[in-house]
Amino acid sequence: MASSTSTSSSASPSLPRVPDLGLAQWRFVARAAGAPPAMRTRARDSLLAAVRKDQMAPFYRALCTDTATGLALDDALLKDLSAANAARVAELDAKIGDATENLGETEISDALIAKADYLARIGEKDLALAAYKTASEKTGPLGTRIDIIFAMIRIGMFFSDNELISRNIEKART
Repeated sequence: MASSTSTSSSASPSLPRVPDLGLAQWRFVARAAGAPPAMRTRARDSLLAAVRKDQMAPFYRALCTDTATGLALDDALLKDLSAANAARVAELDAKIGDATENLGETEISDALIAKADYLARIGEKDLALAAYKTASEKTGPLGTRIDIIFAMIRIGMFFSDNELISRNIEKART
């Protein structure tokens, strides 16, 4: 007999592992002056492939601003990525609005978390943290709130923000 599993986030309140910490590792290698040139090139190529795949305009901008990565800003690519990000955020905002007007608390929470996850995935640190904070305030189950705290710790790890990591570890303890 086949087992039945639910795919609803309300039935299994766990958050995807975003942002991808593997990208933080590639960024580290790309910035490492002592790394072999072939390894740095592979890291830059992997970063650009991920940026294109997940349409990560904020992360791409940050990578190109950091001269140690050796990446030059492609204005056309950034424009395309930014447009895709704006369109997706508008979709997510519409879902939040619909959930707020027509649905219940669980659906509102799910929509808020979806937006926060998306912002974290594309490397939009400050907006992702604000979205997770809003989601946490509107979320009932303790497990989901803890998942949100873990997501904020991952953002801190991704951006090497030790203060953010420490603050959220302390929240998780209480």
